[in-house]
Amino acid sequence: MALAIMVADVCVNTATYLAGYFGPPVPNMVPLHLLDQALFGVFVFVTAPLAYRLLRADARQASQ
Repeated sequence: MALAIMVADVCVNTATYLAGYFGPPVPNMVPLHLLDQALFGVFVFVTAPLAYRLLRADARQASQ
């Protein structure tokens, strides 16, 4: 779920920034915020498989 939210969020905010960059300006949309968001997105993408494996292992132990 976190991956889907991050993909949607980064896509929407990037599209909004680009619309403001190539079209009329969008207030309060600074590329630095997109960088922070993209870095957090990378963190989510990198740690999601680990979290999934750990949750899956916990579920297996609980069912035994």
